[in-house]
Amino acid sequence: MMIFFLDANTIILLMSEIQSKPPFYIDVALPVPIRGTFIYRLPAESQSALMPGLRVLVPFGTRRLIGYIVAYHDRIEDICDVSVDSIKDAIKVLDNEPLVNEEILKLTKWAADYYLTSWGELLKASLPAGLNSKVERMIVVNDQSIEEIRQFLEKKPNENPETKVLRILLEEKKIYLEQLYSEFNQRKINKLIAEFQKNGWIEILTNVSRSFAKARTKKFVRLTKLYDESVKLTAAQQRIISTLLNFGELSYTDLMEQTGVSASVIKTLEKKGFLEIVAREVPRDSFGEERFESIQDIALTEAQVCAFNEIKNALEREAYRTFLLHGVTGSGKTAVYVAAIREAIKLNRTSLVLVPEIALTPRLSEYLLATFGPEVAILHSSLTARERFDEWQRIRAGKAKIVIGTRSAIFAPLKRLGLIIVDEEHDSSYRQQDLPPYNARDLAIVRGKIANAIVILGSATPSLESFHNAKAGKYTYLHLPERVQNRSLADVEVIDMRKVFEQEGKVVISQRLISAIKENAARREQSIILINRRGFSQFVLCLRCGEAIRCKNCDITLTYHKKNNSLNCHYCNFQIPKPSACPLCRSEKLNFIGEGTEKVEELLRRYFSNLRIERLDRDAVQKRETLELILRDFADGKIDMLVGTQMVSKGHDFPKVTLVGVISVDNILALPDFRASEKAFQLLTQVAGRAGRGERKGLVIIQTFHPEHYSIKFASEQNYEKFYQKESEFRKKLLYPPFSALACVLIQHRDYKHAFKTALDFKQCLDEANKQKHVKVMDISLAPIARLKGKYRLQILVKSKSRRDLHQMMELAIAKAQELRCDLRSINIEIDPATLI
Repeated sequence: MMIFFLDANTIILLMSEIQSKPPFYIDVALPVPIRGTFIYRLPAESQSALMPGLRVLVPFGTRRLIGYIVAYHDRIEDICDVSVDSIKDAIKVLDNEPLVNEEILKLTKWAADYYLTSWGELLKASLPAGLNSKVERMIVVNDQSIEEIRQFLEKKPNENPETKVLRILLEEKKIYLEQLYSEFNQRKINKLIAEFQKNGWIEILTNVSRSFAKARTKKFVRLTKLYDESVKLTAAQQRIISTLLNFGELSYTDLMEQTGVSASVIKTLEKKGFLEIVAREVPRDSFGEERFESIQDIALTEAQVCAFNEIKNALEREAYRTFLLHGVTGSGKTAVYVAAIREAIKLNRTSLVLVPEIALTPRLSEYLLATFGPEVAILHSSLTARERFDEWQRIRAGKAKIVIGTRSAIFAPLKRLGLIIVDEEHDSSYRQQDLPPYNARDLAIVRGKIANAIVILGSATPSLESFHNAKAGKYTYLHLPERVQNRSLADVEVIDMRKVFEQEGKVVISQRLISAIKENAARREQSIILINRRGFSQFVLCLRCGEAIRCKNCDITLTYHKKNNSLNCHYCNFQIPKPSACPLCRSEKLNFIGEGTEKVEELLRRYFSNLRIERLDRDAVQKRETLELILRDFADGKIDMLVGTQMVSKGHDFPKVTLVGVISVDNILALPDFRASEKAFQLLTQVAGRAGRGERKGLVIIQTFHPEHYSIKFASEQNYEKFYQKESEFRKKLLYPPFSALACVLIQHRDYKHAFKTALDFKQCLDEANKQKHVKVMDISLAPIARLKGKYRLQILVKSKSRRDLHQMMELAIAKAQELRCDLRSINIEIDPATLI
């Protein structure tokens, strides 16, 4: 090791070089709901190893924010005509190396431009929560100013915000600014703090802290030196002592398991001083508590081999290409995915697998874990901030070659990305509704182009957009037309509930479905029953005044939940106890109308008291562990029947399920949304695919009041092509996707007059931007849910045959709205909306 001693002259020379170095100007994307970037000056001493993707602390108004450097320049004249004097200095660069790589910078920039949203918010969303550092500002009173402040207060006997704040500062000496915000008006505090700083009374220190969730810990038990063999112990206590003498130390759970004692016995020995219980941080097991046995290679069918060979050839060329893998339910898409991932690994490329929800698609994640072991990293919402950060670090360090996760995993920092798989690509879960908005399926295609990677979109019921792109030649179409092992698709019966009502009365479950369940139970086979509504009753109606009990915050009727004996809003979580009388007319004649999962479960338990029945919906499985337990018990045959919402239709593989009953999907067809028929077709086809995946052929019974509807007709035939043709006629005629680009401008405000004026103002901006009439701007209308979470909602639909024309027009309209000071905070522009509700 060499040590250099610098004399004073050398230090002065080095300092003068740094000071003479001109400042850099950086473009910073900030996590605020404002599009575009902000220019800051970076002092010379902060310029070492300056690269895009670094985080930086900057002043923003009265706040201090953490932003992301996306570009830098040595001449301000090259980028704007802003006066140098008006540019603020950045406070501090926070990282030694970029946290966001070039690929993710390009991806988030594309998404910000396409979805007309904030680049900074997308960059923040691309990083794990553990990296979302907190900026805290500490106000410190200068010691030499204390006497001056006291004299000032003596001259101000009357209490006001200024004197109150000063007294707090004198008492505390230092305090976080956020604490003052919680007690006083923020604008007033900012003004006072600026005055105090000007007087030289205080200093403001900025601290950036990383707030992780607690690290995962485990309790361990060991003997202490106080243990004395002469002391008399119970048999259970002796078992604990002898076990610890043998093993030295064991985890709390392992000790209870090995000795068969309860926790109270261990605690008693701890109180006596014989045992010591310590909590120790343990690394997270990426595979969960359960280890999966390795799965042998499955021989591919002829159709699977054809699909794989196409993918393999594309991987070898290392050029972007998108495949649509359209396979009927049970056709073995997973086997094709695994073969493609193996091929990517051979070529030293990494793979990214997106799924709608890890817990609802366990087979794919289990298959990958069993096949590739520690090379797999999992990213999903159930991980703590610390766990998610640990996985992100592992991916970033190149220790994981395969990532499987939900939509946010599209931002995983994989290097040499060669393959992206989007399983169940039609699923609406890939669309993020909250800000910042994005569709992970579409971003997968964009990332594939950036990385020169292969993209596979897999589904038994592709979205119309994806199938349209395949027919147009934008995607390569791969088809798996048959189930593996020569298994046939389930038979489907459609029950006309209009006739059932005439013959059997107003029943929820037809005699045909009841008979089928009995026959299935007699064969000791399993059933799945779908009713796509939570709760017990859909709404409560007063038979005297005719009013339904509604949510106070939303234009929605409340759903009755029998378990909690309450009426709930499924949008804003408003809840009231079950009323004994109508809130409007006080009549006690209340009628509970419609049925949900709770009611269907109760009816089935009444009909089949000998069967083990469980419910699968968001109310029954609020904890991930509960969901996993129910799915595992059903797979192990400990449950005879699952009753649930669309959760039961996901990519489950239960070989013993031979019957699927659909109570109704008519509520989906009734939705005021252009995708309603597509959603109904997808749900029916997917849930039908759960039947007959084992040795016996399956049966599906669909109850409906609209048996003639093409969604139900073609789902019962499991004929996607015919459905696509019929649905395309409707979409093309009304200029809906995939035959147009669509944007929905949603205006929301608590004051209806303000919302309507804002809508009129923005409509005028849209019309002015659309002088060439290349885009179709619809009139202002009430949203299907006209009031939600206390805000009135209006919408304007914008359609165009050209995606470029639509974007250019929207950009012009936004610029015009900014000029006119239109209330853009009340406006949300959604590009490619997943729903119009």
